[in-house]
Amino acid sequence: MVRENIVVPECYADTNLMNILTGKKCNHQKGCATVCKTLDEKLKDQFAVAIIDKDKRQPMATQKYVEIGHTDSLIVCKHEDRPHYLILINPAIEGFVLQAVVELGINMSEYQLPDNIEDLKKVTKSQSVKESEQLARLFKDLRNASNVKCLNDVLSYLLAKRYSATESEIRELLERMRGKKVGI
Repeated sequence: MVRENIVVPECYADTNLMNILTGKKCNHQKGCATVCKTLDEKLKDQFAVAIIDKDKRQPMATQKYVEIGHTDSLIVCKHEDRPHYLILINPAIEGFVLQAVVELGINMSEYQLPDNIEDLKKVTKSQSVKESEQLARLFKDLRNASNVKCLNDVLSYLLAKRYSATESEIRELLERMRGKKVGI
C-alpha cells in the first residue's frame, strides 16, 4: 500500500478507517498531542489533514485552528496560518462507527466485533486494530453511511484541492451533506 504522509490520524481505528478511505497507508500518530506536534514540526510547511476524535480535552495546539463548519458527526477546522486542516470525529470513533452501523442495519457479529460502545472501545484501543481485517471489512461496508460518506467526501475534496481548497467550498460540501446550513 502506498504511503500518504499528509493524512495524520490519531488512533488505531481512525488509521484503519483513513487507510480504507484514502486507499493509502496513512501517517498514524498516537494521541491528539502527537498529531498536532507532527503537523507543527514535520509537516510545518506542507499541506496536511489531521483526523482526531473530539475529546473532552483537546491539546493546546488545536486552539490554532478555526472551525469552518460542522455536521452532527464532523467538525472541520483550518489552521490560522498554515495549509493544515483538522477533522474532528464526533462522537469519538466508536460512537461514529456505531451510528453508521445502526443507520445501515449492519450486524456487528458478522465482523466478530461487539455492538456496544464500551466493548468496542476495548477493541479499538489495541494496536492490532490498525491492521484489523474485521474492522477494515466493516469500514468498507460502512462507506454508504451518511457520516462515513461525509468524512470521505471532505477528505477527498481536501486531498484533491490541497492548497487551493477554500473554506466556502468546504462549507458548501458540509451543507449538502446536512441538507441545511452549517453552523459555526
